[in-house]
Amino acid sequence: MAKPKTIHTIASLLARTEDYGTCKEWTGYYVNKISPAIYHEGRVWPVRKVICQLQNKPVPPTNFVSTSCGNQKCINPFHIEIRSTVEHMTVMASKVEHMNPSRLLKLTASAQVRRKLTDEQLHEIMMGSRSRRDLAKEFSVHPSLISKIRAGKAHRMSAARNNPFFRLMG
Repeated sequence: MAKPKTIHTIASLLARTEDYGTCKEWTGYYVNKISPAIYHEGRVWPVRKVICQLQNKPVPPTNFVSTSCGNQKCINPFHIEIRSTVEHMTVMASKVEHMNPSRLLKLTASAQVRRKLTDEQLHEIMMGSRSRRDLAKEFSVHPSLISKIRAGKAHRMSAARNNPFFRLMG
């Protein structure tokens, strides 16, 4: 037997909140511990999108429904904003502290983990005449990466290949 469809009103949604200053913080279910969600009309919906629908504000599929207050738990109808993808990304980027030293350390560490090839291996790929399949097996990478490195389209050493004296450097 299917679960009966629940249809909410703005009042029934706001009844499941707690006041926190001017914000109305959602006390119900969250998707990914971030986005307030509710079972509505037979499926799980973002609460803010349901509120927009109940207020007859259409939300295009490519847009984001967010808050002007910045509180992720807030569902106050007066704080809800519909943003385009560009507006949303601009707001999200402004919240990240790009030059934070701990963030830079994490990025550097993750880049070092992702880096599979050493400078010597890159040099061998660019200078060698072995097949890309043999090199890919030896270095545990995809053959297409070998091709991209040789063509100068991938990797940090590729820029060096544009030097007319590159083959004399080895």
